[in-house]
Amino acid sequence: MNLRRKINLLLFFFLTLGFSGCSLLQGFSNAISMKDCNYSFNRVSDIEVAGFSADTQFSFLDVAKIVALLSGGAESIPLSMNVVLDVENPNTKDAGFEKLDYVLNIDNVDLLSGQLTESFLVSAGSKSQLPVNLSVDLLTLLSGDSKEPVVKIVKNILGLTEESSKVQLKIKPTIKIGQREHQVASYIPIDFVVGGQEK
Repeated sequence: MNLRRKINLLLFFFLTLGFSGCSLLQGFSNAISMKDCNYSFNRVSDIEVAGFSADTQFSFLDVAKIVALLSGGAESIPLSMNVVLDVENPNTKDAGFEKLDYVLNIDNVDLLSGQLTESFLVSAGSKSQLPVNLSVDLLTLLSGDSKEPVVKIVKNILGLTEESSKVQLKIKPTIKIGQREHQVASYIPIDFVVGGQEK
């Protein structure tokens, strides 16, 4: 092997090592910055239960249909909503994650858990909105001890009662460092309320 080829190989090795080191440093930077971000509730929209939107005024017939659904006989009772979070990055470096695990709890009932698989980035010293689309089939929860609380939750969030429901969305980001993924140690809770007759 001639001298020129040896030099080229050495240069390639050090450049590759440098890029790998930069990638690792960026991953650690994201991990630290993501942990120090501030998470808060912005809004919730598009709440629907079995096709009934929380944004509409229900007729007596609509209410009767909803009550019938919750009483049994339905093949499925899909609940969906879009929760938008504000993520504020007070750090001097960008923050981001590869994916996000979440748990939705309403009135102390764990309704669902899932994962966002799209990466997210918030620039240094700025704020970004993070949408989390949630959906679950409530039929799986309408049995045993959970039936009565779930029925109450549905009535509250659709505005069929004057009460609102307390919601907690817990999130846990996963950051990629090099070729490995690392989760934040514990869930980050975001609390808000939905429902009640305030339409």
